[in-house]
Order: sequence, then structure tokens, then C-alpha cells
Amino acid sequence: MAQVINKLNKKKEKTTVIVDCPSVNTESWQAKLESFIDFKENLIIKCEHKADFNHPVVSAASILAKVEREEQVAKIKEKYGNIGSGYPSDPSTKEFLKSQGKNLADSGIFRKSWATWQALFPEKSQKKLQDY
Repeated sequence: MAQVINKLNKKKEKTTVIVDCPSVNTESWQAKLESFIDFKENLIIKCEHKADFNHPVVSAASILAKVEREEQVAKIKEKYGNIGSGYPSDPSTKEFLKSQGKNLADSGIFRKSWATWQALFPEKSQKKLQDY
């Protein structure tokens, strides 16, 4: 999301950015988002729950994002076959992740931040000094 904001920010005129918050803690999530924004001096950032309901422009952006997502999932299905819906709770998606996750780990088609990914492929923990 910050990448999109960075790309679209003209850095001259005051611009309001409204974000539908995916977290229960809007303040913390907004602060995290802002830490990835390159130039925020001209931005008024509003991070809120139900932004897609309260702001028609956010509703429209949500629809466009869902259409784009479905198009990208269709391309992945063409290339790799049945991957399910692409959502981490989908049993077919989980099965695809289990069978192909390691082979396609760096392909960019998996969100490694998913709990589903992390449960299947936990990062190797750092060695402790006592292990040496």
C-alpha cells in the first residue's frame, strides 16, 4: 500500500489518503504504514475502519483491487493449475501451498507474511551463542 502511495504522491499539492484499516488498532497500523511512506509532508492520511463503506472513492478502489486480484489469480491458475481461490483459508490453496511452496517460494505468488505460510515454512531461528 505504501508503494502505491509513494508512486502516486505528486509531492506538491495537499492530498488526502483514506485507508480502510485491516487492524483493530488504527493508530498503530497508520503509524506503521506512514513509516514506509517516502514523502508525507503534503499528505493527510486517514486510516479508519469501514472506509470502504464511508467513502465512495475507497469503495471504488476496493472493487478495482478485487477485479485485479481475480485477474492475477486467473493468470497463476493458467500457469500452475488448481490453486484454489488464492485465499489462505481455502483448502485447495493450502494444499497447493504445501505441495509447491518450497519450489515457488521466490516466485512472488505467495505472501510469506500469511500465518498459513509461516506455519508450513517457519524461518530458521537464529543460533544462540550457546549453540556454538
